[in-house]
Amino acid sequence: TELEFLDRFEAASQAGFHAVEFQFPYTYDVNDIASQLASSKLELVLHNLPAGNWEAGERGIACHPDRIAEFNEGVVLAILAALVPFSLPSVVLIFFTMLPTLGSWATEKGPNKYAFLCVGGLNFAGVFPYLFGLWFGVHNLDESLRLVTDPLMLMTAYGCAALGWGIYAAMPPMVASYLSSSSQRRVNNLKSAQKNLVEEWGDEVSKKG
Repeated sequence: TELEFLDRFEAASQAGFHAVEFQFPYTYDVNDIASQLASSKLELVLHNLPAGNWEAGERGIACHPDRIAEFNEGVVLAILAALVPFSLPSVVLIFFTMLPTLGSWATEKGPNKYAFLCVGGLNFAGVFPYLFGLWFGVHNLDESLRLVTDPLMLMTAYGCAALGWGIYAAMPPMVASYLSSSSQRRVNNLKSAQKNLVEEWGDEVSKKG
């Protein structure tokens, strides 16, 4: 066409299009493509797998037994090229709303990472309804940025993370208290059983041999 590849996104947006497709984006940086999609508020709906050397007349390599490895590499490249622009709004949303989880992972010492699991689980539970809405609603960078600046959304995400921290902080003393109480009950039961034996058999049963 009359425009270079990376210039066509803005032109498509200005022409009223909301989605685009193209054949072979592999000679361009995927981040440049993602940036153009985001800035033009466009959705990528389709692109092709690598077809080999197009200029040399190749129109596909899947049928060549001696080029299976090249085809497999092309499939992986195609998946990555598709995921980057599609996942960018989700990545932005997850990064900014899951900061408490990242903090718990970075600050917790030891191999078990219990705080990370507790905080991360509840943090994600608070984020997921908004992430789900992004996936099945308007999935673009503007909507993602709107969500991460929404006070209610941030209160929900960070509030759930705070609840996770609270549970993590409260559980060890609660468990210790329960174990201590359980141990004391067992001791009391043993003393009661010992007393009953002494009453039935006499003091001799309580003496050491």
